[in-house]
Amino acid sequence: DLGVSFACGGSVKYLCGGPGAGWLYVRPDLIGQFEPRVTGWFGNAHPFAFIDHNGVESREHDSPSWLNLREAHMLVGIALDLHDRHRVPLSDIAIITPYRKQMKKIEGILYNVLNARSTVERDERGKPVLGVKVSTVEMFQGRESRVVLLSCVRNARDETVDTDIRFG
Repeated sequence: DLGVSFACGGSVKYLCGGPGAGWLYVRPDLIGQFEPRVTGWFGNAHPFAFIDHNGVESREHDSPSWLNLREAHMLVGIALDLHDRHRVPLSDIAIITPYRKQMKKIEGILYNVLNARSTVERDERGKPVLGVKVSTVEMFQGRESRVVLLSCVRNARDETVDTDIRFG
């Protein structure tokens, strides 16, 4: 017995910690009075979902950055489905990607869809406020969101991996 009703602690934050990175002590005579709340990734039955698709990666003539239009449309659709059908506020959703060109495509698609719905708000300078946070992975560092959708973009065969490593 620790002489307290509750005590909690942890080790390393986020991905570095993995399952079991945190702990909660509850005095034995109190355990029956409480039920755990769903918190964190491992408090959910399915904290991650991986979606396969056959989108084709490409580059535009004005940039060396990669994009994948099918994946961009798919992620905007998922974000809006989470909002429309599951009532997740748009402000609780982030779409991140390693590639700036993909980020710009996602922003454009999201703007067009929301504009067609007449739900695009504007800030004091007249710039569209999309609700969903769209960012590169690098720019998202240190930020959090209840829902994070990751656009990996690249969808190539294994034989291109050596070239990517060499030039990456």
